[in-house]
Amino acid sequence: MVLEVRALSSAAAAVQAAAESPAPVLYLAEPEHLPSLVPLPPQLPRLRERDDLVLRRDPPLLLWHRARRLVARAAAARAAHAAPDELTGLPGRKQFLERLSQRCLGARRGPLSLLTLDLDHFKRINDRHGHAAGDKILRELAARLAPLVPPGSELSRVGGEDFSLLSEGRKDEALALAERLRVAVREQPFRLEEAAETVTISVGVATLEGEGEPELLLRAAQEAMMAAKARGRDRVVHLEQLEREALERDVPIQAAKLEDLTRVITERVAAVLTHHGRKLFQEIREQAELDGLTGLYSRRYFDLRLRAEFDAARDAGRALTVALLDVDHFGAVNKTHGWPVGDQVLVELSSRVAQGVRAEDWVARYGGEEFALVLHGLDSSRAALVLERIRAALSASPVLVRGGQTLAVTASIGAATLRPEDDDPAALMERVSERLLAAKRSGRDRVCVVA
Repeated sequence: MVLEVRALSSAAAAVQAAAESPAPVLYLAEPEHLPSLVPLPPQLPRLRERDDLVLRRDPPLLLWHRARRLVARAAAARAAHAAPDELTGLPGRKQFLERLSQRCLGARRGPLSLLTLDLDHFKRINDRHGHAAGDKILRELAARLAPLVPPGSELSRVGGEDFSLLSEGRKDEALALAERLRVAVREQPFRLEEAAETVTISVGVATLEGEGEPELLLRAAQEAMMAAKARGRDRVVHLEQLEREALERDVPIQAAKLEDLTRVITERVAAVLTHHGRKLFQEIREQAELDGLTGLYSRRYFDLRLRAEFDAARDAGRALTVALLDVDHFGAVNKTHGWPVGDQVLVELSSRVAQGVRAEDWVARYGGEEFALVLHGLDSSRAALVLERIRAALSASPVLVRGGQTLAVTASIGAATLRPEDDDPAALMERVSERLLAAKRSGRDRVCVVA
């Protein structure tokens, strides 16, 4: 806080106002205020140790310099009391930001370099081995890097798989240090319970020659790290390298940085979508119990997967046809020959139906003597040909049941094709059911399809 002393009734009032501020205070005073603000007798009002003072007649640059020094001093005090990272024992993000501010704004002997280290494909490691294994790698990584950090440098874990290192030194010294860290991580695999895991890091480096904004140095190092990722990972890139490459390509530096960022984000999004797609499908498969009698997918699986198939076909503008096949007069089969014979008929018919669809299509037992067929990429006319072939195959050959007896069995099939106005699978299934009823009412043993 900058406090203009003449705006208050007295210097003592200014000191009282400053005492209520949790932030450092920079007094903007007149010469006549000095005896009260910086008195010789200790009983008079005086500045706190964390505060400072400038005169109104001093150059604005001095005001700016004193303010920055107060900020750096306060940052150092906060960093000293901040709790370390619980997993690695290194300074955490809050401590790192405070030290970065202090060292960017405070006095130092030479250039300051910031190294931003990011583990490559760390999410893949967590997905493959579990988060406990990932935590073990982070702990061992911190222990492996710490001995390589030179005196006067500070290594911090700033979040997740990201580490930062502040080091006073020239650009070439920072690059050499970054390369030593990279090699140390790469050369020795990390031992996990299942197997050894080779881990690599990408390192971005930026160097500040004089005083500068900590946010700018942090952003520069992060942009260099993104460039290391975009160039294949497991490498070190300095910000000046990006600037030189941009000049050689005659491309604005911001455009080159955006290219790198876009490439890395695209790779990460693709990896996440691929992983979650596999995971979602696996979850559906695990939840879906196969029908115990026929070995086809169950009704539960049908409902879950149809939702996904419906959304994917509608979003992509692809054709999708769903059919319901119902065995004709199946109640009479059970009543005349008994339930065991009825089960034999269902098992045989389910096998014939499954063999009649294409590899990309699938069949589920919808309930009782009904079967659901999902046909990909087929409009109503082409789907009708497939369904007619299945119907004919069922009626052409009687079913052989126990005792050598054969039963002539037919089926009625109703089908409907996805429409643009369908907003959920229920609308599609309603038309499928209507077509099945139409096939039944018109004499059975036939196919009715509607677009």
